[in-house]
Amino acid sequence: EKKRTAAAVEQPDRIISFAYEKVEADSSRIFRYAAELSEAGDLSVQFDDLPREHRHVPPAPKRITKDDMEILEKIFSNESWASFRNEYRGSSTGLENTLKLWRIKLVRISGVKEVIVENELEPDGFANFRGDLEIWANNVLGVQSIERSRDELEKSSRENEALGDEKWDKRDVQDRNLSDAIACY
Repeated sequence: EKKRTAAAVEQPDRIISFAYEKVEADSSRIFRYAAELSEAGDLSVQFDDLPREHRHVPPAPKRITKDDMEILEKIFSNESWASFRNEYRGSSTGLENTLKLWRIKLVRISGVKEVIVENELEPDGFANFRGDLEIWANNVLGVQSIERSRDELEKSSRENEALGDEKWDKRDVQDRNLSDAIACY
């Protein structure tokens, strides 16, 4: 019994899993973004924007790498995470029949911490912290444009196609121009 306890104490306080959810809803739309890292090390993101964009992106789990986990550990080792209270609830979003919710649940070997911000102004540093989590999850899964509207994506596509055409037209067989044209396409 003493050997098990000593081994548990010596084990680093690593992340076992986490869940992050962002919901913005009112009588006209529901927007939901959820990222989850399972105990097995699989990361998935689910995205719904209904009916505005009529978009539903189901979760497609991906096993994260050791480097990905190190970056996540750095995000959660941020001093602001430790300073957040467990709950911020109120009605200070200004509109009735509106839900603005952010929920982050972190499970470590040492314990569980959950922070919920619901219909309340975000505490100092929270927007940056959750932004880092979203960027990390989207980059790991390669879904950086998941939250952009259809109009933004179409505009970006047209701009990149024009840039690719321009690079292709300039192709005086220079490696850099060809690689830029291919990347833009």
